[in-house]
Amino acid sequence: MNLRKKLVSFATWIGLKDKSGWDIITDLSLPLAIFIGGSAFTYMMNAQSQANSEEALKDSILSGYLESMRQTFSTSDDPRLKDPASLRKVIAARALTLTALNRLSSERDETDKVGSNKRKGVIIKFLWEFGLIEGSPPIISLRGANLRGTDLKGESLSRKFRCAPGVRFSNAIIRNDPVDCTKANVGINLYRADLRRSSLASSDLGGADLSSANLSDADLSHSMLQEADLEGAKLLKTNLYRTSLINSNLAYANLQQAKLDHAELDGARLDHANLTGTPFHHKMSAQTREFWEKTKDSSSR
Repeated sequence: MNLRKKLVSFATWIGLKDKSGWDIITDLSLPLAIFIGGSAFTYMMNAQSQANSEEALKDSILSGYLESMRQTFSTSDDPRLKDPASLRKVIAARALTLTALNRLSSERDETDKVGSNKRKGVIIKFLWEFGLIEGSPPIISLRGANLRGTDLKGESLSRKFRCAPGVRFSNAIIRNDPVDCTKANVGINLYRADLRRSSLASSDLGGADLSSANLSDADLSHSMLQEADLEGAKLLKTNLYRTSLINSNLAYANLQQAKLDHAELDGARLDHANLTGTPFHHKMSAQTREFWEKTKDSSSR
């Protein structure tokens, strides 16, 4: 009873005692709308502020990583030396690299357009320019590194390539001058790296070690992958349109539904590769076509 009297008293005090329910709703609708709108605006501003903070943090992580790596290797004549001090540097640099790549990852690597993570691309280019991730074995191994969504579009990551008679580089980007036809390929080492949804279009990856790498849904169109090692690589739905794969190793690779229109596959190894769902419009030598036909027939059974 006391509670009822208190409610009546409160309604009288705020001027609602003699008003209908509709009048009350009308009177409260504006302040309620203002309250809800203000709360929503505050939430959006906080969310935007949080997103900006995350981006600033990632910029800080990237700049800190690059500075640490510069200090580590710019004073070292040959980090490949096996003395304890050099070995500790290499181990620490690999740990720092893998940690930075993980911390620079985001959900957008899976949901946004292919190659949306530009910061990871900066790290890879930096490591390449210092000569830390080329050759076999590389100074810093990127085995199993999280490179999903990496943007390396148009990058030249091959020091040299062989000049083979009759080789065609359809729309490949080759930025090596002068071309040295006497030395073997020296390419980037991305063995077992996770490169799903990465943008590698128009890149020079000649001689790269991409064996067992996951390149599903990646864009490798118009790229140069001559003599690249892609053995056992996952290339599900990968865009290989007009890619030069001449003399590459695609043995045991999974190429299901890969886009291979007009790809150059002369001399490529395709034994035991899974080519289910791939188009038949690319140019092949008779030997390569024979491998393709056998694999296609066996995988469709």
